[in-house]
Amino acid sequence: MAASQAPISNLPGSSQTAGDKTPQHIAVVDTSGNVIETFGAGGGTQYTEGDTDTTITGTAVVFEADTSTSTLRAVSATYPLPVKEIGADTFAANQVSVTTAATLIVAARAGRRSVGIVNHGTTAVYLGPANTVTTSNGLLLTGTAGASVVLDYSGNVYGIVGAGSQTVSYGEEY
Repeated sequence: MAASQAPISNLPGSSQTAGDKTPQHIAVVDTSGNVIETFGAGGGTQYTEGDTDTTITGTAVVFEADTSTSTLRAVSATYPLPVKEIGADTFAANQVSVTTAATLIVAARAGRRSVGIVNHGTTAVYLGPANTVTTSNGLLLTGTAGASVVLDYSGNVYGIVGAGSQTVSYGEEY
């Protein structure tokens, strides 16, 4: 899962207004989307933005700002820490019968954080972002009951099968 990158002040429910202290629950993730549970123990003088010390006592938060150059950057307004929002206010689910014609599984929704799609049977379903999806260009959701995929995507998701029909369910959080 790719983490989205946004300044904390741009996350829903957050504010830089004095007195407005709506908490935001975020998870720090690595480049594979795995949540980093701990940063170890540290103490002493912490790093200060713009500091030119050759050594840092304590804990400094840096991240790879540009994966093509492997440049490490201190977190700042210019280089915000990449964050992945977790949890959502609303969860919706439904089941859809996908046929040999491109079938809308779940409609686009602004603000959707993710959508999970689960195959209910043994017929392969091919997924795509438009009604032009085919069994040749779609993302394969294998024909195994319980096979699933989670997409960090807010657009339309269509499906198609090669023959017959197949029920899939979706769950979206937004």
